[in-house]
Amino acid sequence: MYILHYHRYEFNVGLKQKKFKVLNYKTLKAYDKSVPVAEGDFQASQFKIAYAIARTLCSHHLNYKELYFDIMSSFFSIMNLFNYNGDYLQLKQSRLNRLRDFSRTSRIGELAQAVSYLFIQERLGFPYIIDFHLYCEKYKCKSEKLISNKRSKSPDFVILNSDLQNIGLYESKGISQGNTNIKSLLKKALEEQLEIILKPKTSQLIPVCTQFGNENSKYDSSINYHFKKIGNSNSFDKKELFRQHYASWFYLVGDFNRASKLLDNQAIDSFDNQNSNDSISYQEGEDDKNNVIYWVEKPLFYEIRLDSYYFGINFKPSEKIDFKIGIDKKVVSNLVYGSYDLNIDYPPSNERYLYFSDGIVIQIREEAEKIKL
Repeated sequence: MYILHYHRYEFNVGLKQKKFKVLNYKTLKAYDKSVPVAEGDFQASQFKIAYAIARTLCSHHLNYKELYFDIMSSFFSIMNLFNYNGDYLQLKQSRLNRLRDFSRTSRIGELAQAVSYLFIQERLGFPYIIDFHLYCEKYKCKSEKLISNKRSKSPDFVILNSDLQNIGLYESKGISQGNTNIKSLLKKALEEQLEIILKPKTSQLIPVCTQFGNENSKYDSSINYHFKKIGNSNSFDKKELFRQHYASWFYLVGDFNRASKLLDNQAIDSFDNQNSNDSISYQEGEDDKNNVIYWVEKPLFYEIRLDSYYFGINFKPSEKIDFKIGIDKKVVSNLVYGSYDLNIDYPPSNERYLYFSDGIVIQIREEAEKIKL
Protein backbone atom coordinates (compact mmCIF):
# COMPACT_ATOMS: atom_id res chain seq x y z
CA MET A 1 0.00 0.00 0.00
CA TYR A 2 1.54 3.32 -1.07
CA ILE A 3 0.41 6.63 0.35
CA LEU A 4 1.43 9.37 -2.06
CA HIS A 5 1.50 12.80 -0.52
CA TYR A 6 3.71 15.60 -1.77
CA HIS A 7 4.77 18.87 -0.23
CA ARG A 8 6.68 21.51 -2.12
CA TYR A 9 9.14 23.51 -0.06
CA GLU A 10 10.88 26.74 -0.94
CA PHE A 11 14.02 28.11 0.61
CA ASN A 12 16.38 30.86 -0.39
CA VAL A 13 19.75 29.86 -1.73
CA GLY A 14 22.35 32.62 -1.67
CA LEU A 15 24.61 32.39 -4.70
CA LYS A 16 26.52 35.63 -4.21
CA GLN A 17 29.96 35.44 -2.64
CA LYS A 18 30.08 36.40 1.04
CA LYS A 19 33.29 37.45 2.81
CA PHE A 20 35.11 36.36 5.94
CA LYS A 21 37.99 38.26 7.44
CA VAL A 22 41.03 35.97 7.86
CA LEU A 23 43.30 36.28 10.90
CA ASN A 24 46.44 34.15 11.20
CA TYR A 25 47.54 33.63 14.81
CA LYS A 26 51.26 33.12 14.28
CA THR A 27 51.78 32.27 17.93
CA LEU A 28 49.48 30.98 20.63
CA LYS A 29 51.85 31.45 23.57
CA ALA A 30 50.02 32.99 26.50
CA TYR A 31 52.74 35.53 27.26
CA ASP A 32 53.03 36.69 23.65
CA LYS A 33 51.01 39.88 23.15
CA SER A 34 51.41 40.06 19.38
CA VAL A 35 48.25 40.56 17.38
CA PRO A 36 47.12 38.10 14.66
CA VAL A 37 48.13 38.85 11.09
CA ALA A 38 45.27 39.95 8.83
CA GLU A 39 45.29 38.11 5.49
CA GLY A 40 43.11 38.55 2.43
CA ASP A 41 39.38 37.93 2.87
CA PHE A 42 38.06 34.45 2.18
CA GLN A 43 34.89 34.22 0.08
CA ALA A 44 32.18 31.57 -0.21
CA SER A 45 28.50 31.66 -1.09
CA GLN A 46 25.82 30.40 1.30
CA PHE A 47 25.06 27.67 -1.21
CA LYS A 48 28.66 26.50 -1.20
CA ILE A 49 28.70 26.51 2.60
CA ALA A 50 25.47 24.48 2.69
CA TYR A 51 27.06 21.92 0.36
CA ALA A 52 30.13 21.74 2.62
CA ILE A 53 27.86 21.13 5.63
CA ALA A 54 26.30 18.13 3.92
CA ARG A 55 29.74 16.88 2.93
CA THR A 56 31.17 17.09 6.46
CA LEU A 57 28.11 15.33 7.90
CA CYS A 58 28.41 12.56 5.33
CA SER A 59 32.00 11.92 6.36
CA HIS A 60 30.75 10.89 9.83
CA HIS A 61 28.12 8.41 8.71
CA LEU A 62 29.52 6.53 5.73
CA ASN A 63 28.74 3.16 7.32
CA TYR A 64 25.08 3.94 7.94
CA LYS A 65 22.75 4.38 5.01
CA GLU A 66 19.77 5.03 7.30
CA LEU A 67 21.35 8.25 8.61
CA TYR A 68 20.96 9.90 5.21
CA PHE A 69 17.77 11.57 6.45
CA ASP A 70 19.69 13.23 9.29
CA ILE A 71 22.11 14.75 6.81
CA MET A 72 19.38 16.11 4.54
CA SER A 73 17.54 17.49 7.56
CA SER A 74 20.61 19.42 8.69
CA PHE A 75 21.22 20.65 5.14
CA PHE A 76 17.73 22.13 4.89
CA SER A 77 17.61 23.56 8.42
CA ILE A 78 20.85 25.48 7.91
CA MET A 79 19.43 27.45 4.98
CA ASN A 80 17.14 29.65 7.04
CA LEU A 81 19.96 30.74 9.35
CA PHE A 82 21.53 32.96 6.70
CA ASN A 83 20.87 36.68 6.40
CA TYR A 84 21.38 37.68 2.77
CA ASN A 85 22.35 41.34 3.34
CA GLY A 86 25.83 42.80 3.57
CA ASP A 87 29.20 41.92 2.05
CA TYR A 88 30.27 39.70 4.97
CA LEU A 89 28.32 36.58 5.82
CA GLN A 90 25.72 37.14 8.54
CA LEU A 91 23.44 34.88 10.52
CA LYS A 92 19.88 35.74 11.47
CA GLN A 93 19.88 36.56 15.16
CA SER A 94 16.11 36.08 15.36
CA ARG A 95 16.47 32.53 14.07
CA LEU A 96 19.33 31.76 16.46
CA ASN A 97 17.30 33.08 19.39
CA ARG A 98 14.52 30.59 18.63
CA LEU A 99 16.89 27.64 18.98
CA ARG A 100 17.49 26.00 22.32
CA ASP A 101 21.01 26.32 23.69
CA PHE A 102 22.13 22.84 22.63
CA SER A 103 20.58 23.23 19.16
CA ARG A 104 22.21 26.63 18.70
CA THR A 105 25.60 25.22 19.66
CA SER A 106 25.11 22.31 17.27
CA ARG A 107 24.12 24.54 14.34
CA ILE A 108 27.00 26.96 14.91
CA GLY A 109 29.36 23.98 15.12
CA GLU A 110 28.09 22.54 11.83
CA LEU A 111 28.40 25.91 10.09
CA ALA A 112 31.91 26.40 11.43
CA GLN A 113 32.98 22.97 10.20
CA ALA A 114 31.64 23.78 6.73
CA VAL A 115 33.43 27.12 6.50
CA SER A 116 36.71 25.70 7.79
CA TYR A 117 36.30 22.72 5.42
CA LEU A 118 36.26 25.10 2.43
CA PHE A 119 39.06 27.23 3.91
CA ILE A 120 41.30 24.21 4.49
CA GLN A 121 40.66 23.03 0.93
CA GLU A 122 40.91 26.27 -0.99
CA ARG A 123 43.20 28.53 1.02
CA LEU A 124 45.52 26.09 2.79
CA GLY A 125 45.77 23.48 0.01
CA PHE A 126 44.40 20.35 1.69
CA PRO A 127 41.53 19.25 -0.60
CA TYR A 128 41.16 15.71 0.83
CA ILE A 129 39.44 15.61 4.21
CA ILE A 130 38.55 12.49 6.23
CA ASP A 131 36.70 12.20 9.53
CA PHE A 132 39.20 11.35 12.29
CA HIS A 133 37.05 8.58 13.79
CA LEU A 134 36.58 7.05 10.35
CA TYR A 135 40.37 7.06 10.01
CA CYS A 136 40.65 5.26 13.35
CA GLU A 137 38.05 2.70 12.36
CA LYS A 138 39.51 1.95 8.95
CA TYR A 139 43.01 1.52 10.32
CA LYS A 140 41.61 -0.90 12.90
CA CYS A 141 43.07 0.87 15.90
CA LYS A 142 41.25 2.12 18.94
CA SER A 143 41.14 5.86 19.50
CA GLU A 144 42.75 5.63 22.93
CA LYS A 145 45.88 4.13 21.35
CA LEU A 146 46.18 7.16 19.12
CA ILE A 147 45.87 9.71 21.91
CA SER A 148 48.53 10.29 24.58
CA ASN A 149 46.02 11.47 27.19
CA LYS A 150 42.80 9.48 27.53
CA ARG A 151 40.99 12.46 29.01
CA SER A 152 41.68 14.54 25.90
CA LYS A 153 39.30 14.86 22.98
CA SER A 154 40.10 13.79 19.45
CA PRO A 155 40.32 16.25 16.52
CA ASP A 156 37.69 16.57 13.81
CA PHE A 157 39.51 15.63 10.63
CA VAL A 158 42.57 14.10 9.00
CA ILE A 159 43.63 16.11 5.94
CA LEU A 160 45.77 15.36 2.92
CA ASN A 161 47.39 17.98 0.68
CA SER A 162 46.90 18.26 -3.06
CA ASP A 163 49.99 16.27 -4.11
CA LEU A 164 49.31 13.51 -1.52
CA GLN A 165 52.63 14.14 0.21
CA ASN A 166 51.63 15.65 3.54
CA ILE A 167 49.03 14.61 6.07
CA GLY A 168 47.71 16.87 8.81
CA LEU A 169 45.04 17.23 11.46
CA TYR A 170 42.59 20.04 11.98
CA GLU A 171 40.07 20.95 14.62
CA SER A 172 37.15 23.31 14.01
CA LYS A 173 35.57 25.66 16.54
CA GLY A 174 32.63 28.02 16.02
CA ILE A 175 31.27 30.99 17.95
CA SER A 176 28.52 33.54 17.33
CA GLN A 177 29.33 36.07 20.05
CA GLY A 178 31.98 38.74 20.00
CA ASN A 179 33.43 38.56 23.52
CA THR A 180 35.12 35.14 23.32
CA ASN A 181 38.90 34.86 23.64
CA ILE A 182 39.65 33.31 20.25
CA LYS A 183 43.36 32.89 20.95
CA SER A 184 42.52 30.85 24.04
CA LEU A 185 40.15 28.63 22.04
CA LEU A 186 42.80 27.97 19.39
CA LYS A 187 45.45 27.27 22.02
CA LYS A 188 43.20 24.79 23.82
CA ALA A 189 42.31 23.02 20.56
CA LEU A 190 45.99 22.76 19.61
CA GLU A 191 47.17 21.43 22.96
CA GLU A 192 44.24 19.19 23.92
CA GLN A 193 43.00 17.87 20.57
CA LEU A 194 45.87 18.04 18.08
CA GLU A 195 49.27 17.82 19.77
CA ILE A 196 48.23 14.83 21.88
CA ILE A 197 47.58 12.61 18.82
CA LEU A 198 50.17 9.84 18.49
CA LYS A 199 48.94 8.47 15.19
CA PRO A 200 48.83 9.30 12.32
CA LYS A 201 52.23 10.92 12.19
CA THR A 202 51.40 14.32 10.80
CA SER A 203 53.24 17.27 9.32
CA GLN A 204 50.68 20.00 10.05
CA LEU A 205 48.35 20.81 12.94
CA ILE A 206 45.66 23.40 12.24
CA PRO A 207 43.11 24.66 14.78
CA VAL A 208 40.45 26.90 13.18
CA CYS A 209 37.84 29.10 14.88
CA THR A 210 35.09 30.66 12.76
CA GLN A 211 33.31 33.63 14.31
CA PHE A 212 29.92 34.50 12.80
CA GLY A 213 28.46 37.97 12.80
CA ASN A 214 24.77 38.83 12.54
CA GLU A 215 22.71 41.83 11.45
CA ASN A 216 23.04 43.39 14.91
CA SER A 217 26.68 42.66 15.70
CA LYS A 218 29.51 45.19 15.56
CA TYR A 219 31.99 42.74 14.09
CA ASP A 220 32.30 40.92 10.76
CA SER A 221 32.43 37.16 10.36
CA SER A 222 35.99 35.90 10.48
CA ILE A 223 38.15 32.80 10.11
CA ASN A 224 40.84 32.61 12.78
CA TYR A 225 43.53 29.95 12.51
CA HIS A 226 46.95 28.75 13.57
CA PHE A 227 49.23 26.68 11.32
CA LYS A 228 51.85 24.55 13.03
CA LYS A 229 54.32 22.60 10.89
CA ILE A 230 55.96 19.76 12.78
CA GLY A 231 57.88 17.72 10.20
CA ASN A 232 57.27 15.25 7.42
CA SER A 233 54.67 12.50 7.19
CA ASN A 234 55.24 9.88 4.56
CA SER A 235 54.37 6.72 6.50
CA PHE A 236 50.70 6.47 5.56
CA ASP A 237 48.53 4.99 2.84
CA LYS A 238 47.96 7.95 0.55
CA LYS A 239 45.65 6.11 -1.81
CA GLU A 240 43.42 4.87 0.99
CA LEU A 241 42.95 8.37 2.40
CA PHE A 242 42.26 9.65 -1.11
CA ARG A 243 39.54 7.03 -1.57
CA GLN A 244 38.00 7.72 1.84
CA HIS A 245 37.61 11.39 0.97
CA TYR A 246 35.55 10.62 -2.14
CA ALA A 247 33.46 8.01 -0.35
CA SER A 248 31.63 10.88 1.38
CA TRP A 249 30.76 12.48 -1.97
CA PHE A 250 29.27 9.30 -3.41
CA TYR A 251 27.33 8.86 -0.17
CA LEU A 252 26.04 12.43 -0.50
CA VAL A 253 24.62 11.89 -4.00
CA GLY A 254 23.08 8.57 -2.95
CA ASP A 255 25.53 6.21 -4.66
CA PHE A 256 25.89 4.01 -1.59
CA ASN A 257 27.43 1.11 -3.53
CA ARG A 258 30.46 3.10 -4.70
CA ALA A 259 30.73 4.81 -1.32
CA SER A 260 30.93 1.42 0.38
CA LYS A 261 33.60 0.18 -2.02
CA LEU A 262 35.79 3.22 -1.48
CA LEU A 263 35.35 2.90 2.26
CA ASP A 264 36.65 -0.66 1.98
CA ASN A 265 39.60 0.58 -0.09
CA GLN A 266 38.34 -1.05 -3.28
CA ALA A 267 38.32 0.35 -6.79
CA ILE A 268 34.91 1.55 -7.93
CA ASP A 269 33.18 0.34 -11.08
CA SER A 270 33.72 2.29 -14.26
CA PHE A 271 30.90 4.66 -15.17
CA ASP A 272 30.84 3.03 -18.60
CA ASN A 273 29.25 -0.07 -17.02
CA GLN A 274 26.04 1.49 -15.71
CA ASN A 275 22.76 -0.39 -15.72
CA SER A 276 19.13 0.39 -14.95
CA ASN A 277 19.37 -1.16 -11.48
CA ASP A 278 21.92 1.37 -10.25
CA SER A 279 20.50 3.71 -7.62
CA ILE A 280 22.32 6.61 -9.28
CA SER A 281 23.27 7.10 -12.92
CA TYR A 282 25.72 9.50 -14.50
CA GLN A 283 25.77 11.32 -17.82
CA GLU A 284 29.05 12.34 -19.41
CA GLY A 285 29.12 16.02 -20.35
CA GLU A 286 31.23 19.16 -20.07
CA ASP A 287 31.50 22.32 -18.03
CA ASP A 288 32.13 25.82 -19.40
CA LYS A 289 35.89 25.14 -19.57
CA ASN A 290 35.43 21.97 -21.66
CA ASN A 291 36.41 19.72 -18.76
CA VAL A 292 34.70 16.34 -19.00
CA ILE A 293 32.26 15.95 -16.10
CA TYR A 294 30.14 13.00 -15.00
CA TRP A 295 26.84 14.66 -14.05
CA VAL A 296 24.48 12.92 -11.66
CA GLU A 297 21.43 12.11 -13.76
CA LYS A 298 19.12 9.86 -11.81
CA PRO A 299 17.72 11.65 -8.73
CA LEU A 300 17.77 9.94 -5.39
CA PHE A 301 14.49 8.58 -4.07
CA TYR A 302 14.77 7.48 -0.48
CA GLU A 303 12.03 5.36 1.06
CA ILE A 304 11.19 4.12 4.54
CA ARG A 305 8.44 1.85 5.79
CA LEU A 306 6.39 2.24 8.95
CA ASP A 307 4.04 -0.72 9.42
CA SER A 308 1.99 -0.81 6.20
CA TYR A 309 2.85 2.75 5.15
CA TYR A 310 5.67 3.84 2.88
CA PHE A 311 7.17 7.28 2.98
CA GLY A 312 9.53 8.59 0.36
CA ILE A 313 11.61 11.67 -0.30
CA ASN A 314 12.60 12.57 -3.82
CA PHE A 315 15.64 14.84 -3.79
CA LYS A 316 15.15 16.46 -7.16
CA PRO A 317 15.43 20.16 -7.98
CA SER A 318 12.56 21.82 -9.81
CA GLU A 319 12.63 21.53 -13.59
CA LYS A 320 12.58 25.32 -13.66
CA ILE A 321 16.04 25.38 -12.16
CA ASP A 322 19.14 24.43 -14.12
CA PHE A 323 20.88 22.69 -11.23
CA LYS A 324 23.07 19.61 -11.19
CA ILE A 325 26.13 18.20 -9.48
CA GLY A 326 28.99 16.23 -10.99
CA ILE A 327 32.53 14.97 -10.61
CA ASP A 328 35.51 15.49 -12.91
CA LYS A 329 36.22 12.49 -15.13
CA LYS A 330 39.93 12.65 -14.24
CA VAL A 331 39.07 12.05 -10.58
CA VAL A 332 36.87 9.09 -11.49
CA SER A 333 39.69 7.60 -13.57
CA ASN A 334 41.98 7.80 -10.56
CA LEU A 335 39.38 6.05 -8.40
CA VAL A 336 38.69 3.35 -11.02
CA TYR A 337 42.24 2.59 -12.15
CA GLY A 338 44.34 3.78 -9.21
CA SER A 339 46.64 5.88 -11.39
CA TYR A 340 46.56 8.96 -9.11
CA ASP A 341 47.72 11.41 -11.72
CA LEU A 342 46.54 14.52 -9.89
CA ASN A 343 47.83 17.19 -12.23
CA ILE A 344 44.41 18.85 -12.36
CA ASP A 345 43.93 22.61 -12.51
CA TYR A 346 40.42 23.47 -11.34
CA PRO A 347 39.15 26.89 -12.46
CA PRO A 348 37.68 29.45 -10.04
CA SER A 349 33.93 29.50 -9.49
CA ASN A 350 31.83 31.84 -11.60
CA GLU A 351 28.17 32.86 -11.91
CA ARG A 352 27.13 29.55 -13.41
CA TYR A 353 29.55 26.97 -12.02
CA LEU A 354 30.76 26.30 -8.50
CA TYR A 355 34.12 24.53 -8.54
CA PHE A 356 35.65 22.71 -5.59
CA SER A 357 39.34 21.91 -5.25
CA ASP A 358 38.68 18.15 -5.14
CA GLY A 359 37.09 18.10 -8.62
CA ILE A 360 33.42 18.41 -7.67
CA VAL A 361 31.36 20.76 -9.85
CA ILE A 362 27.91 22.25 -9.28
CA GLN A 363 26.09 23.92 -12.16
CA ILE A 364 23.32 26.39 -11.41
CA ARG A 365 21.69 29.26 -13.28
CA GLU A 366 22.99 32.72 -12.46
CA GLU A 367 19.52 34.19 -11.90
CA ALA A 368 18.33 31.30 -9.69
CA GLU A 369 17.80 32.54 -6.14
CA LYS A 370 15.36 29.87 -5.08
CA ILE A 371 15.29 26.12 -5.36
CA LYS A 372 11.92 24.41 -5.10
CA LEU A 373 11.68 20.87 -3.79
